[in-house]
Amino acid sequence: MFDKADSSKIIYHSVYLINTISEEKWGSSPNSTRTMPISPIPYSYHDYITAWSRFVLHQNENRSRSWFVNFDKNFTGYLPLWFDRLWTHFGLVSDIFLEPLLDAFECFKKFYKVDVHGAKFPALLHFVKRHKIPWILKWQYSKNGDVLSRHWYVKWWGKFPHTQSIVTTISREFSSSTAQSPVLTNAPSSSSTKDAKPPTKIKSSPIDDLRKNPDVLFALLKWAEEVAANQGDSKASFEESVTHNPYDHELFGHDEDNALDLGEN
Repeated sequence: MFDKADSSKIIYHSVYLINTISEEKWGSSPNSTRTMPISPIPYSYHDYITAWSRFVLHQNENRSRSWFVNFDKNFTGYLPLWFDRLWTHFGLVSDIFLEPLLDAFECFKKFYKVDVHGAKFPALLHFVKRHKIPWILKWQYSKNGDVLSRHWYVKWWGKFPHTQSIVTTISREFSSSTAQSPVLTNAPSSSSTKDAKPPTKIKSSPIDDLRKNPDVLFALLKWAEEVAANQGDSKASFEESVTHNPYDHELFGHDEDNALDLGEN
């Protein structure tokens, strides 16, 4: 993304996650290599995994280390288990959500059903991947004596326009007494069914009470509308450090219309 005041300056990078390759789809062995059209250097599946965790370390000539991250709308990748570690390091945290979206996420955690493979990933990852919720990722160095450390931060993107539609979608699913819990279908299924167990009976939960009282859900929608109406006038920053270290607004100054380059701060 280029600076509006100076088109020669890159103030931050953006990345959209389109696909992931599982070890099964890589080839006969994770040690087997591939090459890219722009480079003759071969790389293995281990190199491929490493690249996922290192591309965010790239800095431009202005020493910018800020990324706008989201799942692409056409994301079709089956998440390998190593992606959970990547998410732990670079994924967003729910503390940065605006209140209506945070309430929607809490409902999502109780309602959304996953298969055995999907259960190995946190609910927040499923929520973000399904609703394509972006986040801003930044890192910087800090020095304490002779120790140089890298710290990571995440921030809410204040211009995200789909909070209300996400709340509406989840509220509609909850309010329908005939709605079926969505299930992830990308995980491979076993070819044998002899060990299959009958489905477990779902116990009554607070969600059942919500379904019987749609007024509560519509109140949540009204709340989201009020927040959306006020959001345009508000310049408040919703920031959360994944390392719980203090920082100021200048770390994310590129979100403002006339932002200074992050490398100069």
